Amino acid sequence: MGEPTYWPSDPNKTPDLLDFFIYKSIATNCIQIETNWDLSSDHTPIIATLSTHTIHKPKTPRLTSPKTGWNAFRTHMDANTNLNIKLEQHDDIDEAVKYITCLIQEAA
Repeated sequence: MGEPTYWPSDPNKTPDLLDFFIYKSIATNCIQIETNWDLSSDHTPIIATLSTHTIHKPKTPRLTSPKTGWNAFRTHMDANTNLNIKLEQHDDIDEAVKYITCLIQEAA
């Protein structure tokens, strides 16, 4: 998973990886690793499930694929991006974020 499992209370310290699993000769589609968010502490334990059958995992949604046409994306963004948006109030910033998010989704 590659996510921290230890969350220090000191904000000057970096979250770290405390729990991990080492395995060999086990197909990755027979292993499921989940974070256990049930406990409230500075430690987030993880649970590994090993199965003799394939574990069907939902695909992570992605905005791009190996077939993404980056030149078309760039052209769409260049042609449709408005850089003259006022950013004076909180609502202005919210609207600008919505605008750029929709523009990126359209281009993708």
